[in-house]
Parts: sequence; C-alpha cells; structure tokens
Amino acid sequence: MFFKQSSLTTRKIHLLPTINSALPLFVAILILCSATIILGFICFCIRFVVCQCIDRYSENYQRNLFKQQIHELALDPNIYRIVR
Repeated sequence: MFFKQSSLTTRKIHLLPTINSALPLFVAILILCSATIILGFICFCIRFVVCQCIDRYSENYQRNLFKQQIHELALDPNIYRIVR
C-alpha cells in the first residue's frame, strides 16, 4: 500500500534566505534614520547660531534707534535708558 505524503510535510522551511534578504533593508533603514537624526541636529545648530546673530543684530538696531530718537528729541540720555 502506498500512502501519498502531502507536499506540506516534505517541504523544509528555510528562514536563512529571508533573514539575508531583510538584512540589507534593515541596514538601509538604520542608515537613513541615522542620517536624518544627524542632519536634524546640524540644522538645529545652524538655526540656533543664525537666530542668535539675528537677535543680536536686532537688539543693537533697536538700541541705536532708541539713542537716535533721544538725540533727535533733545532728551536727557541719563533719564532714559534701555532695559533688557
């Protein structure tokens, strides 16, 4: 008597090719995430430095404008002062 074996029981499941094919994708995603974090940090640093320069320029501009207005209005500069 012959018994026909089902094809599901004779197949071997090979996980190694699946892991090997998923590894490059995982590495690529890891590299992209790392690059995104690094670029975000660099952009944050650049923005921080640029904003400080702009704030300093704006503060100096406001101070000079205030001094000019005091001078034009002939006010006593000892009475008026800039408070941060």
